Amino acid sequence: MSRTTAAHLVLALIAASTLLACGGASIRPTGTNEPRLASDRLGSVRSALTYDGDWMGGVPLPEDLDDDLDLARRRGVATIIDLRDDRARTALPLDDAAVRVGMDLVVVERNLPSDTIQDLTSEISNAAIDSVRDVLNRPGRDGVLLLDDDGSLSAAVYAIHLAADKGADPSDVLRGARGSGLSDRDADFVRSQVARIGG
Repeated sequence: MSRTTAAHLVLALIAASTLLACGGASIRPTGTNEPRLASDRLGSVRSALTYDGDWMGGVPLPEDLDDDLDLARRRGVATIIDLRDDRARTALPLDDAAVRVGMDLVVVERNLPSDTIQDLTSEISNAAIDSVRDVLNRPGRDGVLLLDDDGSLSAAVYAIHLAADKGADPSDVLRGARGSGLSDRDADFVRSQVARIGG
């Protein structure tokens, strides 16, 4: 075999393997473009998580409140859902700050102050969870920011929404929600709520 023939054969083999690789790439799964619940930064919002334009976490530091809410507004958030207890709301009201940045504020009633409870089950009622789901399920809504004391209740309620209303796999959702400090007991609460809603 001449050198020219051997060189052509090598080039033909390279071209064939390249074509096979390109053809194979088009049928291999390339991942999903579905949004995922993930940890991210939103100013001084504690344990912040995000999903498809929505945010959840612990209320910002008082000195950063206006700046952080303005940052959330610039990221597409139009509504704040306040999941804190009455004592926390009195200490740091969000009403005026929401007005200053041009956001709506939804206040969700809790059963007990967070320092008197052992787990999320006794902290928030089924009716309160369903009222948050009503807001999250509004067609064509803009982004929402769920805030509580440390981020865990916001993450749990949003995880319930994703699993019960969006059909997301509860295990995947809970894996993402762990970024907020969600405990095993909190995860059990999420599963029980998803079961209740799926009924």
